[in-house]
Amino acid sequence: MRRPSLSELAVTIFAGYMALTLAVAPTMFEDAIANNPESMYANYMLLLGTQSNLAWISLTVALASFAALFTEHYTVRMLTSVLGLVYFTFISASYLFSYPNIGLGIVILVISWLFIELWKLIDESEEVKKRQIIVDNQKDKADDESPIKQNLTEDVFDKDSEEETNNARKQKDGDS
Repeated sequence: MRRPSLSELAVTIFAGYMALTLAVAPTMFEDAIANNPESMYANYMLLLGTQSNLAWISLTVALASFAALFTEHYTVRMLTSVLGLVYFTFISASYLFSYPNIGLGIVILVISWLFIELWKLIDESEEVKKRQIIVDNQKDKADDESPIKQNLTEDVFDKDSEEETNNARKQKDGDS
């Protein structure tokens, strides 16, 4: 398991918290909508249909983010970062349309942070690819400069040169 970045930790904990809360209180949205029809929970219901759908989405995001901690593959890590970014964007949209408050500010900060972490991850991935290309090129260059390969190459060039010289002489003698 690798050390999680703060953004991965935030996504995993928040999505896990949301999934657990919705699983423990299966009528939370209905109760909140009954008390305040303009609440953000009404927007969740409009977008997702049921509270259970959000619970499953939150659980999926939490498990995917947690599972990504066990891999070093950049593609998997980038995909889970994008998944977390989409999840938090959805959460921020519900705050924005319901009642913009400090929760919206916090979620926007987390989204910004997720973008920054994603760009860093992409840069790191590209740097690893660049280093691998350099290492591969150095190995190829070292192989080209090895004494065995040089001797073989020189022998082949010498034989080719001899054949070309003999062919040129034959052609010249044939022309005369």
